[in-house]
Amino acid sequence: DLIEDATTNANDWEIDYLNNNGIHQIGPSGSEYCQIRLVLRDTPTAPTTQGEYDTYVPNYDQSVMAIADYQQGVATKEIGVRVENVREQVPDYFFDDEAGFSFNGVTNVMTGTYVPVTIAVNGGGDEGPYRYDHMLAITYHTDGHDDVELTRYYAVPDYGASVKYTEDVYITKDTTHVWVEMDVVTCLANPCDMSVTAADRFQADEPGSHYAIINNVQSDDPWSKPGQYGKNATKTSERRPLLEDSNWCNNIMTSLATADVCNHANQPASNFLATDQFLPDVVETIGASAVPSFAPSIVAVALTGLFVSALSFASRRADDEEEVESMAEDDAAVSPVIATILMVAITVVLSGVIYVWASSLAETDVKGVPRVTFDIEDINGFDADEGHWRITVEQSQTPLATQAVEVKVFYTNATGALNTHTVNLADSAGVYGFNPANSDAFVTFVDSVTKEQISESETRSISTFNSGDTIFVRTHAPDGTPLEDATITLSYAPLNGDGALLRTWDDLSYDQKA
Repeated sequence: DLIEDATTNANDWEIDYLNNNGIHQIGPSGSEYCQIRLVLRDTPTAPTTQGEYDTYVPNYDQSVMAIADYQQGVATKEIGVRVENVREQVPDYFFDDEAGFSFNGVTNVMTGTYVPVTIAVNGGGDEGPYRYDHMLAITYHTDGHDDVELTRYYAVPDYGASVKYTEDVYITKDTTHVWVEMDVVTCLANPCDMSVTAADRFQADEPGSHYAIINNVQSDDPWSKPGQYGKNATKTSERRPLLEDSNWCNNIMTSLATADVCNHANQPASNFLATDQFLPDVVETIGASAVPSFAPSIVAVALTGLFVSALSFASRRADDEEEVESMAEDDAAVSPVIATILMVAITVVLSGVIYVWASSLAETDVKGVPRVTFDIEDINGFDADEGHWRITVEQSQTPLATQAVEVKVFYTNATGALNTHTVNLADSAGVYGFNPANSDAFVTFVDSVTKEQISESETRSISTFNSGDTIFVRTHAPDGTPLEDATITLSYAPLNGDGALLRTWDDLSYDQKA
């Protein structure tokens, strides 16, 4: 019987080196045929009518034919045998470019934010069964930074199935697109041994696969020849990617409108996958000092008084010049001293009115903090995973600097100790731009961003703490403790200058209406 998977005419990319180092599929040098030599030998002695050869015809019984002379003969014949290759069942794992990239509801972020992105991988190609166990090795990429991007390993989807995978990608102000690369690697054990490291779990790949080979020199450009096994002037990799995935051109997907050309190892050139999607906007912030003051200082009041006084005196001088002659004849004229006293009194009254009017615009006694009104609502308070209080900014008389707004949560933890959790709303670590559905953070913040036109085709996003913004505070502490008699404070705390308390919510409990 032939050994399973044996063949004499397999292509180089079909040789299975995991099966006895591929000896069953490596054909004879320069030929598709195995040479077989057939040797036919006569019996050492002539057959006779007696014994074991008595049935042979003719026989060489010298009593019958005295002149018979027996000579043992040998006949040799060489033939060629070709064992046709039976193609292995090979899957095709591919990105779903119609689903594309999902950023899980994140639309605005601070620069330097890790954003969760979800992609879908489908299982296709041959239905199987497959000879070896495989895993997906997916690397998530973004440009605009030098952070290390790690490869994640996942179980493959079943034939005809679709599986979603989620990982964080790093987005900065210089990021223009996100892309994913998916390799399919063969496990040494069947099923895959998840207790060992990746280096010991998968078939070795040295030199690396998917590089073009020009004049026996391997290119330095990754994915320049998808499906090509590694090879250089001194060594050839035993890994065969085309036994792991049948179409490598659907294993790279970019968020750009167009993708690079895919020069596949054994298929016509095509393009990698492109989804033409926008990334979350990276916002800019205003300086805390840029927030206008609605409560005038004593200096402002004094300047206002001087301005009004100057106008009054100027008007009075003009009147004096016109009436100088009539005053001499009019005994009922008002004394200049009395007139001056009246003007000063009027100035003081006007200044006071202006001060009271301006002060009424603010609910705090600190400059630069306008009146802000809020609404609070509890959402699924009993749910330890999704329960939260939603605080919405209903009105704000002027935008505040997001990075100067601070939330504090005072609560009792599982051990009975008082905890204080402080969060800056501009925090990029799962706070700014996130909500309880896409972040595990205790406090999250969704901003109603202002778009500013800077050219005919370009806008920029400005983050401010303003009307329409929403703060989320979970009803359960990070250790899982449901909050009872908790307090939430919201403060304006610029780095330079005085801060102020915007609002306090007391006696908050997970099981009571806010």
